[in-house]
Amino acid sequence: MNRLLYAHSLRLLAEPVHGLGAASQLAILNALPSLEALAAATDEELQLIPVSRKDALVLARTRLQKHGSAAYVDRAAAVIEEHEQAEIRMAAIGDTGYPELLARCVNAPPILYWRGSIGAIERSGAAVVGTREPTPVGAAVAERVAAHLAAAGVAVISGLALGIGGLPGGRRHLVERGCDYGISKFPRESH
Repeated sequence: MNRLLYAHSLRLLAEPVHGLGAASQLAILNALPSLEALAAATDEELQLIPVSRKDALVLARTRLQKHGSAAYVDRAAAVIEEHEQAEIRMAAIGDTGYPELLARCVNAPPILYWRGSIGAIERSGAAVVGTREPTPVGAAVAERVAAHLAAAGVAVISGLALGIGGLPGGRRHLVERGCDYGISKFPRESH
């Protein structure tokens, strides 16, 4: 199983389990080579995985043993295909396409989703963050700063939320999402 398929399968397994967010998924990806290894892991082996909620990890293993890894792998393959059809590119941390600088971050997302070229993130970059309800002055300042950075060749990185973090269209920038495009944790207007 390739790393992207494993990471998506793990995300689907962890999704309904409170306490197994992106940081925990990253720890599992780094500790175990596959879903099958998670299903077969002993309680002692699970204790060695650096997640904050050991009970959530045990629950995920139980769900995996009950439903089998094929159910998650098949769903993950369908999600990957859906993204590819929409021309959304993906890379799991550890894949050759995953930006090296981002992979060095402590809480790097296990899976990165983007459109266009990801190469800009390996050069200089600036993240755009802020409130969902900016004042008119705040929005204007953020727009000017982003425009100047983009004009200077700096990759402007956005999380695609409403407000300051949601840059207007037409400008070259990288959008990083902490979840896939089929799981809406962002306002519909941000898509």
